[in-house]
Amino acid sequence: EARQKYAGEFSNLRDNLITELLKLPGIELNGPTGESRTPDNVSITINNVDQDSLMTALDLAGISASTGSACVSGSSEPSHVIEALGKVNKGESATLRLTLGRNTTMAETKQTSKSIALIIKNLSK
Repeated sequence: EARQKYAGEFSNLRDNLITELLKLPGIELNGPTGESRTPDNVSITINNVDQDSLMTALDLAGISASTGSACVSGSSEPSHVIEALGKVNKGESATLRLTLGRNTTMAETKQTSKSIALIIKNLSK
């Protein structure tokens, strides 16, 4: 019951974050949209950005994120999930996974998208 309550809240936060991120240049959403998507997950590919530089900049901005998909968390190898989506070997790009938590607020999702926009601007080649 509590899980369903949080799923609805997560979905609203997730959809807002996705909407804001897709306004940025070079960003592609990985995976389905709507009810087919996990309520607390946002996975994007950012073109023309070095993944290691992105992760460092996110860390310095206080944004916790992962690369690739959850099934290869901690690995530097491309995820078979991301490969199946055709998101690798297209030149330099970074796959970023953001997971929302129980305490995530709408203000935090808006600040995250603004921070990512600034980071992308600074790292784009």
